[in-house]
Amino acid sequence: SGGAFPDTIRVRKKAGAEILTINLEYTGSEVTTQFGEVIPAGTKIPFRFSRYEKTLDWHIRYYGYEPASDPFTNEAAFRKLKEKKPLYEERTNTLAGRWWGSPAAGVPEDEFATFATTQFTATPGRYRITVTSDDGMRLYIDGKMLIDHWGIHEPTPDLVEVELSGEHKIEIEHFDAGGLGTLDFRIERL
Repeated sequence: SGGAFPDTIRVRKKAGAEILTINLEYTGSEVTTQFGEVIPAGTKIPFRFSRYEKTLDWHIRYYGYEPASDPFTNEAAFRKLKEKKPLYEERTNTLAGRWWGSPAAGVPEDEFATFATTQFTATPGRYRITVTSDDGMRLYIDGKMLIDHWGIHEPTPDLVEVELSGEHKIEIEHFDAGGLGTLDFRIERL
């Protein structure tokens, strides 16, 4: 409805909404696009911003591992760590960790395991899930492994696209062998 350009717009998302969408229209002086196209003054130029903002309730448990439960030489023992009392656990609405040292009090700086789970209801549609990890990581949805990046590596994003509808459980197994540790989860509706 008017204003100067550039300007700032503040919006507030409806409580409980999963998608934030802003539709705008610019009408003003002549514009040259990034492709060199000249759009005459007074032309209505629509543009849009949209972001999926589903809040998830993550349960994250941290453990140390030893040679007997090494993720490479004894995966079964490694997975059984999650049956034990964790060194630290938390509930959070984001899974976004990057650690040069210990991820939490009482957890070793190196050779630690992270097990994260969440359950949520998905509006029917196609979703892209991106998990960045350093080191190894496996992603399961409803018990089915969809990402398997089980090795020592620098922070690397892995992604998968899936059709989801209704209730789902996401589980992530992660380990840090040494140095920087990373575990970051993102989901977006396509």
